[in-house]
Amino acid sequence: MNFWKDKEKGHIEPLLFSTHAQEKALLFSNEGTVEKRNGKRELMLNKASQIRRFYDELSRLEDEVRSSNDRWHVVEPQVHMLVAKAAYAEGRKLVSHGFKTFIQDGATAVTSPQELKIFRQHFESIIGFFRMMHQ
Repeated sequence: MNFWKDKEKGHIEPLLFSTHAQEKALLFSNEGTVEKRNGKRELMLNKASQIRRFYDELSRLEDEVRSSNDRWHVVEPQVHMLVAKAAYAEGRKLVSHGFKTFIQDGATAVTSPQELKIFRQHFESIIGFFRMMHQ
C-alpha cells in the first residue's frame, strides 16, 4: 500500500480516500456476499461489526500515539498484531481473504505515526463506501 503521492514533499495520495477506497469497499462487499436460494444476496463475511472492530482498534492505536509521540515504539508492534487478528478472523470465516490482505498490506506499510493516521483515514473512507453499499 502506498500512502504517498510524493513522500519527500509530504503529499498524500489523494485517491486513497476516493477511488482506492471505493474499490476496496466493493471488493469487501463482493467477497462477503453470497446468493441465497431465494435469489437474494446476503452479506456473510465482512459484516459491518467485524470491519468496525478492526477500524476501532486502529483508531485506538492512533489515539495512543497522538497522546504521546514517544509511544510509537509501543504502538508499532500492536499495529502489526492486527495482521494476526485479521488472519484469525479469516480463519473463523468472519472476514474475507481480501480484507485480511488489506489489513496486512496497510499494517506492514505503516512506518510512522503519520502513516498510521493516513491508513486510519483510508480505512474510514472505505467504511463510508461500504456502508453506502449495504444500507
